[in-house]
Amino acid sequence: ISFYKEDNYLEGISVADLVKLRRHILSLDTLNSPYKYIAADVNNDGRISTLDIIEIQRLLLGIQSTFNNNSSWRFVLEEYIFPDPRNPWLEDFSSIYTFSVLRYGDPGNFIAIKIGDLDGTAPLLPD
Repeated sequence: ISFYKEDNYLEGISVADLVKLRRHILSLDTLNSPYKYIAADVNNDGRISTLDIIEIQRLLLGIQSTFNNNSSWRFVLEEYIFPDPRNPWLEDFSSIYTFSVLRYGDPGNFIAIKIGDLDGTAPLLPD
């Protein structure tokens, strides 16, 4: 099973997310989970920088309608434990889950991460 969602890039993204991202970059505030770090890495280069701010600004201004190198949502297996929560890119977290059809039980749960949404305003089940 693999999860992929590539639409409604602007959903849940506002100037408030830009403010949170700037405050993090300037060390005035920190993001409090590895999922927020993943959401903040808008250009998908494995770090948080002003390039991510530029991507969000371009989206908000209507200059671009998608992210250049990222999907609108990312998914992480719920049971995955990040070795360093402040550096979720330390290991390659997978959004693919492999299981046998002969195995009984739950195939696993995933955590959905809306890229660029740092204040959690995107609905978990978008239309």
